[in-house]
Amino acid sequence: MIATFIKYNFLFICSFIFFSKLLNQKFQHSFFFTAFRAKKIALFMQAISFFLISILLCVVRFFIPHLIVLFLFMLLFIYTSLIYDVLPEISIVTSLFSLGLSYFMLMISTIITSPISIITLNSSFDAEVLDLIYISLVSLIQTLLTILLFTIKRLRNGMPFLRERMSNKIGVFISCFILFISSLFTILDQNNRRYSLLVFFCTFMCFILFVWWRKQLTISYINRTHKNEILCLEAKIKTLEQDNKQMATIIHKDNKLIPAMIMSVDNLLNKVCDNEIQNDTLSKDATNILKELRNLSKERAGILSSNAPITLNFSSTNLIRLDSVIQYMYEKCKAENISFNFSLDANLGKLIKNSISEDALVTLIADITENAIIATRNGNTEKHVLLNIKMENNIYHIEVYDSGLHFAPHVIENAGKHPTTTHLDTGGSGIGLMTTFTLLNESFASFVINENIADPQYTKCVSIVFDYKNEFRIYSDRNEITQLQKECPEINIIPARQ
Repeated sequence: MIATFIKYNFLFICSFIFFSKLLNQKFQHSFFFTAFRAKKIALFMQAISFFLISILLCVVRFFIPHLIVLFLFMLLFIYTSLIYDVLPEISIVTSLFSLGLSYFMLMISTIITSPISIITLNSSFDAEVLDLIYISLVSLIQTLLTILLFTIKRLRNGMPFLRERMSNKIGVFISCFILFISSLFTILDQNNRRYSLLVFFCTFMCFILFVWWRKQLTISYINRTHKNEILCLEAKIKTLEQDNKQMATIIHKDNKLIPAMIMSVDNLLNKVCDNEIQNDTLSKDATNILKELRNLSKERAGILSSNAPITLNFSSTNLIRLDSVIQYMYEKCKAENISFNFSLDANLGKLIKNSISEDALVTLIADITENAIIATRNGNTEKHVLLNIKMENNIYHIEVYDSGLHFAPHVIENAGKHPTTTHLDTGGSGIGLMTTFTLLNESFASFVINENIADPQYTKCVSIVFDYKNEFRIYSDRNEITQLQKECPEINIIPARQ
């Protein structure tokens, strides 16, 4: 009787552990903890309840042994329904799985300890004592295996799919079949050949249940991943719709305002040419038009607030648009307390004639310089940006030095592949870097990042090299960058010490 008590006590405890783990239930959320608050008292009361349930199972086992499995299932369902706040349909299915898996652990522990049972058959000790020791050992191994099973990372969260609307019919069928076969153990004699066959078949079905569990976890993970992707795409679509509405509003306004401003400027110029306007009136009209243009610009971008007259502070490149962009970057740096310098040691006329259009060149320089300003803005106390255009070994180099933050690994990994930015919160979109790589591909130029800077006031240099190699080269000793070589073989990562 004691051996029977031990067997069904641990069988019920393991079933309860399976139930709690499969649904990822915490003891703090149970009835005992809520009722008694003190954890030690709650654990003691739970142990008492396990003891009483085991006594009831022993009575059932003695009088109606062929119904012991059914009573096990019913008591587990009733007990877990009282302990945890779980829907009845979920509790029924989980109780079936828990009892089936508990029998699986019982089978495994029996197989593990089978050599010991063979040795005890020829022992001269009392058979009841040996049986009690053997059952205790099997039960302890069963409990240990149950606990260790959930230390596996893949199975640590149990069966989260049980709470979802997934088809669990196969698992329910296998569990019912295992419990049906287990109920036959109490009817057949252990010396009967059919008993051994049933043990083997029950173990096999338990293994199938375990495989089904892992398969359902994979399906649940894939479904959850798809769901997250859908939510992410819906969020992006919503953002794009808002951007489109905002752009539509601006375009709608521009369709009326820009022609009106063109007409105002045109009329002003005509009057000046025809000498139909006085200097005072000319100054007033020009001031009003300039004011309107600035208001329009502020709605679309972060225009500089300086009212000082724009004069070129650097050597002219002999390209009006490029001079304007460089002066704009200077004013932008000045507004943000960033030291900006420009050095020119090349004639850009030949470059525009042979390798790249003026429009593309201006776009490239504007994008990489602005990226340097953004990186420097969030960098050290001393903030420096240097734009250097030079000719070296008959190859044009456009270099932008800055004292800002280094490129993040994910930006380098996705550069030219996907829009990626490190300043999404300040309006960054990653489109500038995508545009840069598109223009470089058209010109067969190389994109070079050098973190081995001799001048201590700069942390890195981003270069556009018109060497007709169309490479992406990085000079860096950072581990997170050198580790990208395996994942991104198209990037030529060169340790800075070389």
